[in-house]
Amino acid sequence: MRAFTAVTTDGEHLGRDRLSGRVLAGFFAQGCPMCEESVGTFVRLAQEHEGGRDRVLAVVVGRPETAASCVDRLDGAARVLTEPFDGPVSAAFEIDGFPAFLRLEGPVVLAATGKIAAFAAQHAGRG
Repeated sequence: MRAFTAVTTDGEHLGRDRLSGRVLAGFFAQGCPMCEESVGTFVRLAQEHEGGRDRVLAVVVGRPETAASCVDRLDGAARVLTEPFDGPVSAAFEIDGFPAFLRLEGPVVLAATGKIAAFAAQHAGRG
């Protein structure tokens, strides 16, 4: 993963160096039906994740005015970022399709998938 800097919807400055421990990350695009369907499961996984909200990153891609409903659903369960398509966080993670779900150990990507069911199964297998 390349270095990045961004500001969460709560005003927190976030970068690669601020990712520590086991981190879950989800990337969602506005107008993507699979993304919309995946948010609920991602929120559940985030709420169950060791370390809580500080170890969960959600990136909502699209215009801020249209991202509000998705951001509202994710807020509280994750540190949420919004950015335009081809934004710096998606670029740092080399995201080329949506939705995308990653499991990290600090800044190292351990697993990645575009399917929430596979991501949930991986998460459950971590016990």
